[in-house]
Amino acid sequence: MRMEKSAKKDFYLCEEKNRMMSKYCNCIKCAKNEKVKNPFKFYQDIFSLKEIALDFDLRVSAMCRFGCKWFGQKIMCPPNIPDAGYYAAAFRDYNFLCIIGRKYPYSDGFFFSHWRNYSTNEIHELLLEKEKELFKKGHIYAKAFIGGSCKLCFPNNCSSTRCRMPSKGRAPVEAAGINVFSIMKTSGLEYQEPPKDYFWRIGIVLY
Repeated sequence: MRMEKSAKKDFYLCEEKNRMMSKYCNCIKCAKNEKVKNPFKFYQDIFSLKEIALDFDLRVSAMCRFGCKWFGQKIMCPPNIPDAGYYAAAFRDYNFLCIIGRKYPYSDGFFFSHWRNYSTNEIHELLLEKEKELFKKGHIYAKAFIGGSCKLCFPNNCSSTRCRMPSKGRAPVEAAGINVFSIMKTSGLEYQEPPKDYFWRIGIVLY
């Protein structure tokens, strides 16, 4: 199933300032309400966890500890969330995996100023919508894992002791120790690594 329409409402909410920021980020172009074109469509598909096995790889979560400048500063990221062993055990009771994602331009000069934050928040919203939809259908343990670190309290006011938006904050797929590239290979998604023309932002909902 392909998702052709983008979200109807803005998502990014900074509770500190109590105001809505348009288009999922507050870069100069978004502040001026100028659109940065993304030619790529949304992707969504559902797999049985018998078809697509989740690859828990300690090297993935190690990248958070040894390489991420936000390590220890975000409540939804290591070391403030359980380790890969916890998630590997918990996920055994799920049956299905919904993948939601989109390609974003990488070589247009707006990766650091715009797409990096925009992509995370855009996909984050769609994942929460899917999680809510599944919950209403009776999947009470449906849980989303986002692409990239949570950026709801953008840019630097995330608390490392208590989530300010616990109903919306979610842990990243990779922070749970899941190899994202393994998911993409198994589901048949093409990607460039390292990115050249585009990069993927994907998240998952387990149910």
